[in-house]
Amino acid sequence: MMEETSRAVFDARLSDPDRNPIGIMHAIDRARARKDGKVSPDDLFVGMLLAVSRRGKVRIGALEIDLRAVDLPTQLGTPLSPDPRFTPEATEVMKLAASLAYGDDRARLAPIHFLEAIGDLRPLLFSSLCDRLDIDRLNWRVALADVRRSQAGVRPVEWLSVTECARRLGIEESGVHGLIEAGELPAMRVCRDRVIRVRRDDVEALAASTSLRKPRDLAEG
Repeated sequence: MMEETSRAVFDARLSDPDRNPIGIMHAIDRARARKDGKVSPDDLFVGMLLAVSRRGKVRIGALEIDLRAVDLPTQLGTPLSPDPRFTPEATEVMKLAASLAYGDDRARLAPIHFLEAIGDLRPLLFSSLCDRLDIDRLNWRVALADVRRSQAGVRPVEWLSVTECARRLGIEESGVHGLIEAGELPAMRVCRDRVIRVRRDDVEALAASTSLRKPRDLAEG
């Protein structure tokens, strides 16, 4: 488990334009280590992870990735191809990343834009990583958005489990599920819908309503 104090370090690396060329060079080196020398979206994915990694680990919002644990390389092989070429798919990633940076009012690309673009296009290695970590596209986008909020000085979104929601609302877990199904409590389903997460702010707002307060709570209020 990574230390909480390291989150700011990873957030800064993800948003640092100076780490973008480092990621590109890692991607090119990875392609050159193969005979074809073609830079693919997967090469860009690994390159950007390496560019923001620290001691073989990456943190993106609430997501923690140990590159060694998921069999992603932390060191690249000996270059074989002197003339790497970007595939049309890799070029598409770069165009989308540039568009995201423009929409983010940033003059320069940063690794976070590449990682967001890769999440939208879902190349093979990215999809494989998501399967191994049991995360989906929504998890990925929420994690990247969390980094954006942090860099903008906005409090990151805090997510609660159904058990934590039930405890805060003073009801059974089945009651929480009922509120979600009735549309009274917005929720996010992740890990192929097996896990439910609810924003703390939404839970607090619901807890403040008199309809869910216990008699003791009303008396104390």
